[in-house]
Amino acid sequence: MNGSAFARFEVFHGETQWGLRIFDRAPVLTVEQLLLVAKRFLVWEVSCPAETVEVVLARDRSTHLLVNTGGDYV
Repeated sequence: MNGSAFARFEVFHGETQWGLRIFDRAPVLTVEQLLLVAKRFLVWEVSCPAETVEVVLARDRSTHLLVNTGGDYV
């Protein structure tokens, strides 16, 4: 990756639930690894206050629900 961007996030704000769409160029990353990046992005970059976040991976259109559990998403 050498410091280049491998993903782009689209954030959809809501009152209790947010949405996050991930467009990635990292075929070596698993879905679990992409979700880990998403969780860190939500906590550290955008300070997401939502209780739940619906994550859609553009690579396969799969949907994943992340739930806030005291400052982190699982």
